[in-house]
Amino acid sequence: MGTQLQQRAMVSVAMLFLGMLLTACASAPVQEMSDARQAIRAAQNAGAAQNQSAAAQLQNAQTLLTSAEQSLQRRQYRAARRDAVAARNRAVDAIQATAQMNGKTGGTSSSNPSSAMSRENSQASGPNDAKANPVALNTR
Repeated sequence: MGTQLQQRAMVSVAMLFLGMLLTACASAPVQEMSDARQAIRAAQNAGAAQNQSAAAQLQNAQTLLTSAEQSLQRRQYRAARRDAVAARNRAVDAIQATAQMNGKTGGTSSSNPSSAMSRENSQASGPNDAKANPVALNTR
């Protein structure tokens, strides 16, 4: 009888641990959603809507963000995270396509679209802070 009670206690503890683990893994993708919104805003500020190739990528990013928001409302966090990351990547692609079409090769010019995202993330800090802490534009 004591062994059966111990087994039930162990199963209960294991189930509790598993539940906590699953809850931790399935948290809302707050950071990913924010990253996607900022990347889309930076693409818009860079003029992606005026470039045919970049405009298509920007539209795709906005569609993916809408899908992520709907998944988030349904508490489908994995799908929301997946779509938010994809939206960010498409927005970054739009920024890069805009830069290529405008003949930009990089640097810290204020008209550089990739700098727009750095400025978005460092509005409260000085101009040197954006250079010291640039936003990584890793596309994949």
